Amino acid sequence: MGMPAMSLLSTQNGFNRGFDDYHLEDLLGNKNILNHRFHRSSVNTLHLTRRWLRNISQPFFAWIHYFGIHKLDPAILDLPQNYRHEYSEYAQYYDGKVSYADEGFLSPLVEDLEELGLIDNTILVLCSDHGEDLSLVEHNSPQSGHNWSLTESVMRILLVIHATKYMPSGLVRFDLAQSIDVLPTLLDLAGINLPNDRVEGRSLKLHYPSVDPIIYMENLCQGFVGLRKGNYKLVLSESGKSTKIIQENLRLKGKLDWRINLVKETIRQLLPEMIRPTQPVIDPLTFWWQVKGEPEEVINRLITAADISFYDLAEDPDESHDISGSQPEILLEMMTLLKKYAKSITRIENAFETDHDRQIIEERLKKLGYL
Repeated sequence: MGMPAMSLLSTQNGFNRGFDDYHLEDLLGNKNILNHRFHRSSVNTLHLTRRWLRNISQPFFAWIHYFGIHKLDPAILDLPQNYRHEYSEYAQYYDGKVSYADEGFLSPLVEDLEELGLIDNTILVLCSDHGEDLSLVEHNSPQSGHNWSLTESVMRILLVIHATKYMPSGLVRFDLAQSIDVLPTLLDLAGINLPNDRVEGRSLKLHYPSVDPIIYMENLCQGFVGLRKGNYKLVLSESGKSTKIIQENLRLKGKLDWRINLVKETIRQLLPEMIRPTQPVIDPLTFWWQVKGEPEEVINRLITAADISFYDLAEDPDESHDISGSQPEILLEMMTLLKKYAKSITRIENAFETDHDRQIIEERLKKLGYL
């Protein structure tokens, strides 16, 4: 069962693959709209998930999406007043939203599993997709958020696994892990073996050694790639990512956003059939990876002409002292590894599109006059 909290995670983007139940029907067409994406409130998500749990009668896999920690319009953010502790305009009750996610969203699900007698035979994984750079609060930086850098505050994520039947409680691992490790860990805990060439990442189950992997990082649409090996971290950023230029880009973005939103909203008003209870919203916009070119093109440009940032996180956890000039041999090794990993890992696929999906998209584009 899949329970997405925003319409971006739609069938047309391929996120429903492998799910018998993918609950979009009550998400689309509701009034919780932000940046032209529909959002499901945490209260609604919790209600639907609890109802589904009480009707399940066989082994299950469920992915439940919670979106409330992001900065959201107050009309969409269903955050109780007692969690609204003003931290900054940017952070928007960040600490309160984290507490509410734990107490108001996660805890009730755990309590339901306990009540239904499922908790000891269920593997629970709590995982976030990215961290958050709150440096705007501390340093008035324009690069705050999670889309402007590959800093540790953005790259470090929450990962908690509860599997009483399969792993000892209270275990804390200090070696590096990645989000792609979640799938092989679940398969391993469930006793399912798949060839290594079909599953990326590694199992985090106890019997595997604590050896730090080589971690590849990228944010191609903003012009970043990076590599982490042990304590060393290498980041290549598109030339000109200075504070002054980023501030100017943000200023221009604010001036352009209203025009882009006006065009999108006008299109939706002219084509109401695009918004249906069982259909995701289609934005006639360029795919994100094409903003700065195709992946291989962007990677080649970054490897050959990017600004280099190189850190020893053991000595410099705040990433404030670049050691590119003092560690040339290690830097060369990291650059070689980064080039290898970037070329082998990054791929963009549209295999989720069916002939029927393409036909619908083409028909709508024809009505818009694009074809």
